[in-house]
Amino acid sequence: HLHSYTERYLINHQPITEERFASLMERLKPLLEKMVAEGHEHPTEFEVCTALAFLYFFEEKVDFLVLEVGLGGSIDSTNVVPHPLVSVITNVTFDHMDYLGNTITEIATVKAGIIKKGGQVVTAAWYPEALEVIEEQCREKGAGLLRVGKEIS
Repeated sequence: HLHSYTERYLINHQPITEERFASLMERLKPLLEKMVAEGHEHPTEFEVCTALAFLYFFEEKVDFLVLEVGLGGSIDSTNVVPHPLVSVITNVTFDHMDYLGNTITEIATVKAGIIKKGGQVVTAAWYPEALEVIEEQCREKGAGLLRVGKEIS
């Protein structure tokens, strides 16, 4: 977000109201406290906000949801979506190395964890080793792949 935390949750370019955001967070709070009381690790801020997003967009009955990941791939809380219409791996670079790995291949392997069986994937990855990982995951999972600059100009 640039100006307000609420701009993370937009419907038709309109952010969630601060009141609605607070109300949803209050509804989630007892569930988060229960998780911790039961011995689970406290969810991260991103995980809490992802849960809030799912609740908000479900209640608003949106037709389509563009959901941006955090770290991405297999370790991202957004990976709970079972059958997305499309999964996008914008690029694979040396980011979040403390979580994703120290090489492009390691990072691509984690990011490719977003690829679902029979799904559709779009990528702008350009490192050959990243493309190799993404292409292999698509083959293994029977997912379609479109590459920016090749199939998509």
